[in-house]
Amino acid sequence: MTTATKASEVLAAAANLIEPPGAWTWCTFARDAHREPVAPSDQQATCWCAVGAIRRIVPKKGAWLQAVNYLDKVVGTIVKFNDAPDRTQAEVVAALREASNIAAQEGN
Repeated sequence: MTTATKASEVLAAAANLIEPPGAWTWCTFARDAHREPVAPSDQQATCWCAVGAIRRIVPKKGAWLQAVNYLDKVVGTIVKFNDAPDRTQAEVVAALREASNIAAQEGN
């Protein structure tokens, strides 16, 4: 977890979390080293989807909801975007960074 409080900070931290090779997943919020689904906050988690990464950064719903709303503005429905069969890790990281930039421009 991080000390990120603004949506822009949360989104940037989520992008950083899933940017390393193998740190992104789909069809579940998070997975452990054995590729088994776990909670995003689980200490055994090794990879996250876009929403799972946001929830890892700020586990309280009120705190992560604004970040999710900014990501929705960029990609439409996050789950459909993240879980699309042809989606790449780089595309998800780029979307998180774009949403972070938009939030920062708006002072969030």
